[in-house]
Amino acid sequence: FIININLRFYRLLFKRNIAESVSNSLAKYLEDNATSTQPVIEIQNDGTGEEIKFTNAVKRYYSVGPGQMKPVDSGQGNWKCDYDTANPTTVGAIYFIAPINLPQGVIITSLKAYWYRNDASSSGALVLKHTNFQASTVNMADASSNATTGYHFVEDISIIDATIDNTAYTYVLRMIITPNDAIGDVYFTGAVITYTIIEPLP
Repeated sequence: FIININLRFYRLLFKRNIAESVSNSLAKYLEDNATSTQPVIEIQNDGTGEEIKFTNAVKRYYSVGPGQMKPVDSGQGNWKCDYDTANPTTVGAIYFIAPINLPQGVIITSLKAYWYRNDASSSGALVLKHTNFQASTVNMADASSNATTGYHFVEDISIIDATIDNTAYTYVLRMIITPNDAIGDVYFTGAVITYTIIEPLP
C-alpha cells in the first residue's frame, strides 16, 4: 500500500515538473521573440470561434516552369489548344497559358519572370490574369521581357486584386512569345509568384 502511494506521488510530481518545464520554455521563447520578425503562431478568438494565425505575414513561393505553359490559339482566349499552335511552321507570335492554383485568401505580392532575349526586335509578354464566371478578365500583373539582352528577369510588385478568391475567379499566366526572324530570338525560362499567408495552410 505504501509503495503504491509513493509511486503515485512520484508520477504526479514528474507530470507537474514536465508541465512547468514546458510552460517556462514557452514563456522564455515568447519573451525572446517579442521583437522578432519571425512568425509566431497565436490563437485568436473574435467571438465566432478560435482561429490559429501568424502574428505577421509569412512569405511563400509558387513557381511555373516552361513545361507548364500550354500553347493556345490567339483568338480563343484561355481554352483552345491545337497542333498548329504547338508546332509553328513560320516565325510569328505564339500564345501560351498556365493555370495558377493558389490557396484561398493568400495575397500575391510579386510576379517575377525569367527570360532570354538576343534580338532587339523580339519580345516576350507574360501577364497574370483572373477571369470571373461571366468571362470578364483583369490583368493583375505584368512581367514582360524588357530591352535587356541575354538572360534577365522582370518583376512586377504592383498587383491588382492581389487577394486570391477562388469562389469568384480562375487564375492563369498568359504568355506571348514573338520572335523576330528565328524561333530562338526570345524564350521564357520560368516564373515565380510570391505570396503571403496569415494562417497555417492545410
